[in-house]
Amino acid sequence: MRVYLPSTLTAVATLQQDRETPGGIGWAVTSALRESYASGDDEELEYAVLARAAQQSLELLADDVRAPRRRVVLVAEVHDAAVAAGTDGEDLPPDPGEVRVSGPIAIRSIEAVHVDEPESVPLVRAVLIDPEDEDALGDLEDAHLLWYATQEIDELAASV
Repeated sequence: MRVYLPSTLTAVATLQQDRETPGGIGWAVTSALRESYASGDDEELEYAVLARAAQQSLELLADDVRAPRRRVVLVAEVHDAAVAAGTDGEDLPPDPGEVRVSGPIAIRSIEAVHVDEPESVPLVRAVLIDPEDEDALGDLEDAHLLWYATQEIDELAASV
């Protein structure tokens, strides 16, 4: 199953060094997600889970003051047995695209990395300063994440 994992550039550097990243909460095109959308092909659904993972990356950035202010999403191919429906830690049901990946994910399972372009840094900072700033949130949602091949992980890690 293809899983979109929120991350940071400091975590990418750790991934490059350790050759694996911990499991945890991610996003995927699940059957529950397909059922929750009235329409939409796989590409639209994958874009939706990418956007959710990018939004969750902001939470990681808020906790990691050392990380460059750019959202990061790792795309990994994970065995179905390692993926379960997610949980948001409350009594509410999880988002239909939220999943929990058990165990570490080897770097060879990473298929791509999506990262904010450098021009998005001021928007990321603005949202981190004021998460209720609707203008900054809207502008950040419109900002595109750049796609990096797995061969470029070393280059991304060196940028930290």
